[in-house]
Amino acid sequence: MVSATGELSSERVHLQAMRSGPVLLDFWATWCAPCRVELPILASLHRRYAERGLQVVGVNVDEGGPSLVPQFRQRFGLDYVMVYDVQGQASRAFHVEGLPTLVLIDKHGEVRLRHAGTSSEEELARAIESVL
Repeated sequence: MVSATGELSSERVHLQAMRSGPVLLDFWATWCAPCRVELPILASLHRRYAERGLQVVGVNVDEGGPSLVPQFRQRFGLDYVMVYDVQGQASRAFHVEGLPTLVLIDKHGEVRLRHAGTSSEEELARAIESVL
């Protein structure tokens, strides 16, 4: 896992521990152009809704993620939690077939939105508002 400040850690992130509010998972890779378009949107949504309980979690699928992601965090101002799915376990669990893929999970653990491809900030804000 990478902390909000970008330091690598051996910690694991458990969705069960995040059940205090909705969680927005963003499956992405550094080589994915549409993912790079969406990163500033997710950073904005994180800042906008964190106080209301939303947790944004970037799930990087790059094989070299731990070495590639810190520069992207700095470049795009990403201050939300970032985890690595190098072995693809989370991608399989959430049926990720393309990038970017967003998965919005409500505080009860129910998947409320699964979206492949880029989304507008307004579209995502409406989905988030529906689960807050």
